[in-house]
Amino acid sequence: MAIIALWLLAQQVVQRTHLALPAGILGLACMLALLFGGLLPTRYVEEGAEMLLGEMTLFFIPPLLSIISLWPLLMAQGFRLALALVLGCLSVMVCTALVVDRVFQLEQRRHAMEQSPNE
Repeated sequence: MAIIALWLLAQQVVQRTHLALPAGILGLACMLALLFGGLLPTRYVEEGAEMLLGEMTLFFIPPLLSIISLWPLLMAQGFRLALALVLGCLSVMVCTALVVDRVFQLEQRRHAMEQSPNE
């Protein structure tokens, strides 16, 4: 719920201030600041984040469907378009994998700290 609330708030800020920045990016920056500042407990975003990560493969289907629907253009422009599509998909997948790996490491570290006895 916190993810949606921050996105809606960011959408309003972008619309009213005419920022040249997507609301999703602004919302993500706000959420990171709140999480790292300790003002937003992780339990408020865990459920939404787990759902998004669980459906992550659906985010990669539209680029692949675009390739199929734009086949004549792909044949005409050939190598340049194919290279741009492949590099774009690969960069999204690599960035996603790095973020998921980092979050997993942080979760493991947090879980280990909660399990260890206070000294």
